[in-house]
Amino acid sequence: MDKAESFKPDLVLFNISNDNKDNCLNLAKEIYAKTKTCFLFVSDPEAACEIEKQDLDYNYYCLIEPFEKDELRDSINSVIDKNKPVSNNDSYDDKEEKRETDDFFSSAVSTQEAEPEIVQAAKTENKPQEMPGHVLKSVIEATHKYSTIDEILSDISGLLQNSLENVDFVSAYTTVNQKAELRCSAGLNDNAAAPRSLNYSNGLAWAAIIAEDIVYIKDINESKYVIEADKQPGFKCCISLPLKQNGLTIGSLNLFSVRDTDAFSDEDMDLLNTSCRQIELTFSYLSKNEELKESEDRFQSLFDKSPVGVLLLDSGYKVYQCNRRIAEILQTTFDKIVGLDIRELGNEKFTSSGRKMLKGSFCRCEFSLKIPGKRKATWLMASLSFGGLK
Repeated sequence: MDKAESFKPDLVLFNISNDNKDNCLNLAKEIYAKTKTCFLFVSDPEAACEIEKQDLDYNYYCLIEPFEKDELRDSINSVIDKNKPVSNNDSYDDKEEKRETDDFFSSAVSTQEAEPEIVQAAKTENKPQEMPGHVLKSVIEATHKYSTIDEILSDISGLLQNSLENVDFVSAYTTVNQKAELRCSAGLNDNAAAPRSLNYSNGLAWAAIIAEDIVYIKDINESKYVIEADKQPGFKCCISLPLKQNGLTIGSLNLFSVRDTDAFSDEDMDLLNTSCRQIELTFSYLSKNEELKESEDRFQSLFDKSPVGVLLLDSGYKVYQCNRRIAEILQTTFDKIVGLDIRELGNEKFTSSGRKMLKGSFCRCEFSLKIPGKRKATWLMASLSFGGLK
């Protein structure tokens, strides 16, 4: 107080939070009573709102963190100009004012630790605020929109990064031979902020993989999995979600924030937990589809390469598929066999066996089959086995 009275400063700066707000405002009132100076209050949005509710009788300006250099300079000039006495014989030296303001500005910003530009950009980014229900609906739509794990992870990573206020970066990893391999990322500088490959237990991506459950790391510096690459972009906290398929953990989806430690709310956690279960259901479905496709491929391969002739009949006794060997045996082409009603062959044994097969029985029969030719007909001794497909 004595120094303020003797120096008579043009401006006094306070760094105000909710905890020290009342003490700072009372001290500012005392300083103003003796110096008639003005004040710059650097504060967070919550403290600034409380200050604005006060009936203060001196000139001040609330500068909300984080701020740009130009914002600080303009705020200082603005509040000093506002506090100047009105005089027709103003001898204030504008150049000297600018020099002193610049000196003050340089001193003020030099005490603040410089942040990477990508971190500053993330903090000042204005995201559209989505309701949790809308975000979850978009996650579900993404899981149904694509047919591969990479496509689903890429879409969901971008969705969560753009929709959740405190999510600045998302990375997705899957495990291969005791390594976590990057599948996709979103936010900040995308892939530049995520290591391509992580050895076992090295990196925050391993937290959920090893735990096989959702892990909230409120301060990444306190995690046993953190490595230097996790800290470099300025990350403060992380949520690691397990990616599961058929009950087995195959990777992790990791959401980072540069804004503060413990930046995520209980509502965020509930939303991400539900999203995690939806992703698991989709991955398990994709796995079963892949197994079914492999089974179909094996069947098709056996069907095509079988040394015996094969006909597939529908419930109307018509051939809907046949292999190459049956076409060779019957000395005809596929298009003449597919669509053929076996009852038209006029052989009762053939037709009777077909009826039993359609009722679920397995049966065999032998008969002579007349194959029409260009010059003369050929008689073929046929041995057939009938079995139903379920």
